Amino acid sequence: MRKVKFSYSMELQFSQPVWQHSFSLLAFPLRLPEQQIGGFSWSLQPETGLNFQQDSFGNTIGSGRFDAPHTFFLYEMSGVAWLSQSRRKPEPCLPFYRYPSAACRMTVPLQNFLQQYPVVQNGILQQAIELMQGLHQQFRYETGSTSVSTTAGDAFAQGCGVCQDYAQILITLCRAQGIAARYIAGMIFGEGATHAWVEVYDNGLWHGLDPTQNKLVDDGYLKLAQGRDCLDCRLNRGVFCGQAVQKQRVYVNLEEL
Repeated sequence: MRKVKFSYSMELQFSQPVWQHSFSLLAFPLRLPEQQIGGFSWSLQPETGLNFQQDSFGNTIGSGRFDAPHTFFLYEMSGVAWLSQSRRKPEPCLPFYRYPSAACRMTVPLQNFLQQYPVVQNGILQQAIELMQGLHQQFRYETGSTSVSTTAGDAFAQGCGVCQDYAQILITLCRAQGIAARYIAGMIFGEGATHAWVEVYDNGLWHGLDPTQNKLVDDGYLKLAQGRDCLDCRLNRGVFCGQAVQKQRVYVNLEEL
């Protein structure tokens, strides 16, 4: 088990005042047997309250609204977590993790790649690991090469992307071989931003794989959101009135105590 301190801040700067700003936040650490949370706090500027609810994937959503004109929006949260993969408990697998989703659909190039990896007899997890290793060899990391709207097929076709793309491609490949897989957004050590990885379902448990780093998830990963793909795990969404251009800054810190 690892005891870690985590912090997250997300700031929006608007080029001119905006108003009637409705927003939803997904940046709240999941409370799980393998992820115990303590001393958690959050704040918003401008100050307002949040209405909390849980979505279909088990994520906590905090929603709110600023009616008055403002030129910035700041959300900060922090706390302490005790992380231990050995404390995972069996849970049912929701059926939608087995089927294609908006950002994770099979394409001809992905199908051709998958033909190199026939179904193995060593179990689901080993099968997913082999797909991860093959993807890591062929795909390369390139900052700024994709966006939140980039699908797994689009990223694979260009041959490069970021952690979001590694995760969505692996999810697509796993589901095509009958493996239930889901997208995870969260934090890892040594990152100045959020990270994305994959969980696959085998023998009643979800097992984490990080295709960007080509490794199994260990006790250095903190989960914020889970879903079918990145579209289910967007940590900030919002709409507002006004003609402003917005700039976003996100800073993440995860350190061991």
